[in-house]
Amino acid sequence: MNIKNCLAMSAIAAVLLSTVSTSHATVLPFGPQNDVTLTQVSDWGFSTCSVVNASTSDESSRPVAMLSGCTGDYLMMAMRRVGSTTYDVLAAANYGDVLFESGTGDVTHLANGSEWYFNDNFSWGFAGAGDVVQRDTADIAGWDERDRLSWHTHDNLSAGYRSGANLAVDSGWEKVLLVADAVSAVPEPESAALVGLALAGLGLTRRRIGRV
Repeated sequence: MNIKNCLAMSAIAAVLLSTVSTSHATVLPFGPQNDVTLTQVSDWGFSTCSVVNASTSDESSRPVAMLSGCTGDYLMMAMRRVGSTTYDVLAAANYGDVLFESGTGDVTHLANGSEWYFNDNFSWGFAGAGDVVQRDTADIAGWDERDRLSWHTHDNLSAGYRSGANLAVDSGWEKVLLVADAVSAVPEPESAALVGLALAGLGLTRRRIGRV
């Protein structure tokens, strides 16, 4: 094989290596987190699937609408100030745990370090592990605690209510849902074989050039 062919194979190898995906495990943060940047959450593997202004109280702010574009293994609830690059508070767990039906009482469901509660016509949110909630209708317990998030989900009231110690949040805040899969795409066997050939080609190129 001459130098020209070796260089051509090297170029093909570079293209193949740049287009084949690799596996990447999603980071699932444990328990409620405060002051986490949007970049950090993206690096964990989460992507935004719903953003609604906290002052909105119509069908678009109800759980059915907010969840309509959210599909994944993990679901994260978060709140941030409008325009901020940092989430004031967030928590995540397996999709089903975040939506665990808890009725309209003060019952919670412990999962991944957070106490979750959900009812599509009452309230939805989380608190820190071991914390007690007081849903009236949103959680008003521990008013100075930053590890809590609570949203109204009523038919006639789905605006607000709290982001950590910020109560009765208004139009200056946003409700955010994010999703992630447990592991991102893994190369198919055919792709892995192509990578092998590409690496072999690169090795041959180096040997050929080294002899010139």
